[in-house]
Amino acid sequence: MTIVPFLDDGGRPFQYLAIRFDITSRKQAEESRRDNERKFRAIFDNTFQFVGLLDTAGILLEANRTALEAIGATPADVIGQAFWATPWWTHSPDLQVQLQQAIVRGATGELVRFEAKHFLADGSYIIVDFSLSPIFDETGKVVMLIPEGRDITDRKRTEAALKSSEARFRALLTAAPVGIFQADLEGNYLFVNQKCAQLMGLSESEVLDRGWVNTIHPEDRDRVFEEWYGAIRSEREFASEYRFLTSQGRVNWISSTAIAIRDEAGNITGYLGTNMDITARQQLERERERFLTVAADLQLILGSNGYFNWVSPKFESTLGWTAEEMTSRQWTEFVHPDDIAPSVAEEASLFDGHELIAFENRYLHKDGSYRWFSGNAQPVPEERTIYAVAVDVTERKAAAQKIQEQAALLDIATDAIIVRDLDSRIQFWNSGAETIYGWTAAETIGIKTTTQLFYPDLPPAVAIAAQTVRAQGAWQGELHHLTKTGQEIIVESRWTLVRDEAGNPRSILSVDTDITEKKQLEQQFLRAQRLESLGSLASGIAHDLNNVLTPIVGAAQLLPMTLPNLDDRNRRLLNMLVESSKRGSGLVKQILTFARGMDGERTTLQVRHILAEIISVARQTFPKSIVILTGSANEIQVNHTSEDLWMVSVDATQIHQVLMNLFVNARDAMPNGGSLTASTANIVIDADYVARHGQPPVGAYILMTIADTGIGMTTEMLDRIFDPFFTTKQTGTGLGLSTVQGIVKAHGGAIEVESEIGRGTCFKIYLPAIHSKEAEASAAPADLYDGKGQLVLVVDDESAILEVTKASLENYNYRVMLASDGIEAIDIYAQNHHSIAFVIIDMMMPHLDTGSTILALQQINPQVQIVVMSGSALNLEAMVERSHVKAKAFLTKPFTTAALLETLANIPLE
Repeated sequence: MTIVPFLDDGGRPFQYLAIRFDITSRKQAEESRRDNERKFRAIFDNTFQFVGLLDTAGILLEANRTALEAIGATPADVIGQAFWATPWWTHSPDLQVQLQQAIVRGATGELVRFEAKHFLADGSYIIVDFSLSPIFDETGKVVMLIPEGRDITDRKRTEAALKSSEARFRALLTAAPVGIFQADLEGNYLFVNQKCAQLMGLSESEVLDRGWVNTIHPEDRDRVFEEWYGAIRSEREFASEYRFLTSQGRVNWISSTAIAIRDEAGNITGYLGTNMDITARQQLERERERFLTVAADLQLILGSNGYFNWVSPKFESTLGWTAEEMTSRQWTEFVHPDDIAPSVAEEASLFDGHELIAFENRYLHKDGSYRWFSGNAQPVPEERTIYAVAVDVTERKAAAQKIQEQAALLDIATDAIIVRDLDSRIQFWNSGAETIYGWTAAETIGIKTTTQLFYPDLPPAVAIAAQTVRAQGAWQGELHHLTKTGQEIIVESRWTLVRDEAGNPRSILSVDTDITEKKQLEQQFLRAQRLESLGSLASGIAHDLNNVLTPIVGAAQLLPMTLPNLDDRNRRLLNMLVESSKRGSGLVKQILTFARGMDGERTTLQVRHILAEIISVARQTFPKSIVILTGSANEIQVNHTSEDLWMVSVDATQIHQVLMNLFVNARDAMPNGGSLTASTANIVIDADYVARHGQPPVGAYILMTIADTGIGMTTEMLDRIFDPFFTTKQTGTGLGLSTVQGIVKAHGGAIEVESEIGRGTCFKIYLPAIHSKEAEASAAPADLYDGKGQLVLVVDDESAILEVTKASLENYNYRVMLASDGIEAIDIYAQNHHSIAFVIIDMMMPHLDTGSTILALQQINPQVQIVVMSGSALNLEAMVERSHVKAKAFLTKPFTTAALLETLANIPLE
């Protein structure tokens, strides 16, 4: 609406003119335009494509939001600029030039389109399908240009991948080692690769022209197409093996497999498959069949249905069954009942994937017997079959059984039976060898005896034995071997060279007998012989020496009587003479006891006296570097009083031997000096002590301890020190401690030993005590027995003994007649037997032996009173008894006057 005022002369409005126009249509048109602009802007900004507006000079007038966001710009950043100078294009000068050229072409009315690579705000890039479209006015003049871009990155990548895949597929088809084909349902080839054509000796186009049916061998054609149509009918894969006829007339074997190609409805429209040349495999199969036909081994193919698919002709000659008979029955029907279960388990294992199994079982012969088969079986999973090869080992099993029985007999043998090859490696080792040497067969088979068993260094004797057996075929001798525990033993070894069928040396059989104990017994026997010889020698020496000592003792006892005015000094000298003679006699007795092995007389005494004698000898003879102690403040000293130390009943000589042996061992254990301690103690062993230590039995004992600070012994040595002939000394006999143990045990005692390397050894000897605190009997002289004038005949070949004995008897009221031999004694006794009361005769007489002399005297007078004296026999009574004569009493030279008188006084007169 428009209002126009009318003015008066004064310029004042006096009326108005109002004019109204209907603008409804215009307003509607404007609103419609604005609505269209909003819709356009919504479409323009929200489209996924890049859209803009250029003038014909290429100045950017508009750009949609999609395009701006792609480069991260605002309208103010790009509107009004040359389009090629905006960030969409500045990354590539070439693209800028291409765009400028496109704008020029677009301004002429041409639609321009090309692909361009653009970088986005995040640094990534896209491929854009870019177009530049002209806008014409009513006159057909180009007034603006519309640039438009569409992101085709994914499509381009897909196209690239497809091209790559197609290239790879083409390369695969070309390079594939198998023929690849596509065929329709009628068997017409639609496609074949180069390899497939090569199999037929044709080009690819020739194969397609010729067709599949014409390439199949005529003899196989009907079968193959029956299999082809059978696969189509059952809608399964096609698989067949047949022959191709090449264009050169050659026959190739083909293995063909194909899978169905289906349309969208699932209907089979054709097949895609492969052809593989199996000509070489077929040839090998034929050769294998020919080989299996003539092979000496037993071969078979077992199917998963439990039947033999095929057996070699060898089965018929081995079991008597024909191939038809064997393939028509379950395979288990031919297996021994006892072998069926394990054989079926092995079959299942093979079908379950086990690669190879070695088997051994029995198969039924047509005559009802069974044959042992041994072989290997292997599955062929793709065929669901098992291939097996076996040999008939019936005879070998029988031979092995025989060998096993023979080996069992060899194992019964106590000798070591060993078979070695020529390189000394053990091939057989029986149980006797295990017993003797300690090694088991498993430990020795394959081991070289010359370097790993028996000897640390090869002894010359073994090398000589090996040379001899190779040269002469046999050798026999003694060898020293080491056992598994390191013990040295002696074996009597017999070697025999074993030859093969051609007569060539193959191995060495040795039979070893352990003669260690035998050799020890021989040594003991030789020692016993030497001791017996020594005993005979010692007996003679003892006789002569005691004959010398007897008159000395007698004269020394007579002199104080014949010389009553002797002063005390001379009397002491005479007593010393008597005691020295006794000591000498005791020494002779000890030597004789040791040399002849005779049991000495046991007496009740205190061991401190024997120990004191040993210590005295040791201090005089042992090196000065060895200090001999006699106990400590906490130990009972050697010089106990009789009230403190209990008595023992022992053979003094043997105990002397025990202590001397231990003292000498202690000395030898201290080559550089040390301390040797000897002590004694009373000890009562109770049940608790026995339970802890095992010995000695419950009771009262005298404990003697001999300890040194020497080199000590190992545990192994301690376990063997009491074994006979075991010694650690180069010159030792190995009998010392064995004898010591024997003596101690013979006295009802026990011996213990403790030792530690570098710290010394301690021996403890337990001797049963006579539980009494009585002092030893004093040595005070007893009253001498006077005679009553009896007549005594003294017979001895030593004149000094005759004179001293005569003087001693006459001093104590005896009458004496003398004879120097047996003949003279018989003569005197025959004339005076009515008056002779006693006959004292030496055991060893010349001319006529003592036994014969006594028998002659007893012939004269059966009641004759005989007293036998000797300087050599320890057990004179037993010696006389062995001579089958009777005696009333016995005197051991040298004897004292008191002993002589007491002996006669104790004989009752008859």
